[in-house]
Amino acid sequence: MRNVYKFQFEAPHLAIVTRLPAVATVVHVGEQEGKITVWIEFPMVAPCVNRRFIVAGTGDPVFDDLLHVGTVQMSNGLVWHVYQSPAE
Repeated sequence: MRNVYKFQFEAPHLAIVTRLPAVATVVHVGEQEGKITVWIEFPMVAPCVNRRFIVAGTGDPVFDDLLHVGTVQMSNGLVWHVYQSPAE
């Protein structure tokens, strides 16, 4: 059985590291309550690894090893791109 959980980012450009199952999948990136929000699906019982998420603005440089998982257009007009590092 799998569940979907949400994670919110307070500010852009920050590296957020969280423990998630290795098989976790980002299913949506959007705005909720003025925050960048990522919904991630994963099974309740699975081995966990560190995952790093980076939020970058349009035109910002990003490392080649990062995987783009979604883009969010905020209600204030800003556009942010969410990247994830490979499982560590």
